[in-house]
Amino acid sequence: MGPIAYALCKKPVIGVLMYISSACAFPPLVWNEPLSLTAAQSSASAPFTIKIERSYTVALNFEFPNNEARMRDQVVGSRHDSNCKPGVKFEDIPAAQREGLGTPIPVHVVVRRRKDQVVVVDQEYASLCLSSTGFEPSTKSREVGRFALARGDYVMEVTNLQAQTGLEGAKTSFSLIAGYGK
Repeated sequence: MGPIAYALCKKPVIGVLMYISSACAFPPLVWNEPLSLTAAQSSASAPFTIKIERSYTVALNFEFPNNEARMRDQVVGSRHDSNCKPGVKFEDIPAAQREGLGTPIPVHVVVRRRKDQVVVVDQEYASLCLSSTGFEPSTKSREVGRFALARGDYVMEVTNLQAQTGLEGAKTSFSLIAGYGK
């Protein structure tokens, strides 16, 4: 989506019509870039272009061998609640409320401008909780972090900081998405 379409999506009448017709949807800027979570310090990078200044979300994606494996998973988790807000530390959540939240997955995200390699985002996150299940019955995803970016060309690198056990057979990746709505 470009700046003109985005501006039209914010208009009262035409924006509603465009929203209903899905013309206000933002396609992912990076989609399912493979990233190993079974080895510490594994990383992957992907280039992307921002056309609209706004907040963007990094997500971890998990594709299990089948639906039964997805249901047995204890790493990604099976629910989302108030303990999943940004800034909540896993160790601060009472043990009785941890069930179904999965395990923390610490990652380091670095975003650089492509033209001069200047770092614009350099942040460590501890991803926790299921954020969605995919259209395919064997997929899940988690939010990692959210940050605002100005228009321009960038490269994002995501590094897994801790080896995760329990993801054997699962394909893991990351995406950069704008979210939904006007």
